[in-house]
Amino acid sequence: MNRQKKGRRWVCVVTSIALIASLVGCALYSNGNFEPYSGPNVFTGQGGSKRTYNGIDIWDTGSPPGRFRILGYIFQHDFENGSVMSVLADLDTMKEITKQAKQQGGDAIIFEAQNATFGYGAVITKSRIAVIKYLPAQ
Repeated sequence: MNRQKKGRRWVCVVTSIALIASLVGCALYSNGNFEPYSGPNVFTGQGGSKRTYNGIDIWDTGSPPGRFRILGYIFQHDFENGSVMSVLADLDTMKEITKQAKQQGGDAIIFEAQNATFGYGAVITKSRIAVIKYLPAQ
């Protein structure tokens, strides 16, 4: 086989790998759907563990130690297989969730429910995330 044909084959292989990697990365998470909350929506939290990302407080456990209003919920599906693409998708997912919370006028999010399914070395997580607005103390 001559050099020119080997070079073309190498370009095809690299292009194919790049295309597959980009498609797999896109399939690792789905953008969450926001659904507005209706009903009594002023609550008083008791505290918990909090971190901040992209200007939004993230309550992984518990809730804010004060008054807040639930604006709605984001329903999120994640696929993790332990790969580098999975880690990158997780960061992108948090960026999208906080962006969506900001768009809805939220100050924070509360992870309320998570269900995980295991299979073939992968984890599929379904999350219900409350988008909340802090209220002044009375």
